Amino acid sequence: MRTVATISKGALYVRTRREKKVVASSVGKGGEAYGSLMEKFFSDQMGKGNAAQTIRHYQQSRRKIARFLAYRDMDEETYGKTGDEELIKTGLEVPVSVFDSDEFDMDFRMFLLEVEQVSEQTVSTCFRDYRAIAYFAMEKRLIRERAITVSM
Repeated sequence: MRTVATISKGALYVRTRREKKVVASSVGKGGEAYGSLMEKFFSDQMGKGNAAQTIRHYQQSRRKIARFLAYRDMDEETYGKTGDEELIKTGLEVPVSVFDSDEFDMDFRMFLLEVEQVSEQTVSTCFRDYRAIAYFAMEKRLIRERAITVSM
């Protein structure tokens, strides 16, 4: 485990990096792959009649989350040498149960800021999409229920 402290816009963030950690779901079906969850999520969104642009936006966030899931399970050197499509493929295979980790939200935020190097506004946008996906997983009882806060 490695601890990294960074300062962004006057706030101090501390995160720990766990290598190859998979968290077991307390709900029971959390072994389902993230890619499988996303297929169901997109079907649900299309069934609700969401606009094509909304679906495309969720698809972009799906890629960011998949890259993050791959990042959690790789050392930085391997991550840096791996192509984008391979990272996404790797992330889509990760069990949804990782969403149950208490550090998931903080680690995802730090990934967006430090690795993806996106703005705070983009972090908020990604978190709104992640929240919709996670709440869908909670509704399907794939992960435990909890509140996800998006701050800006």
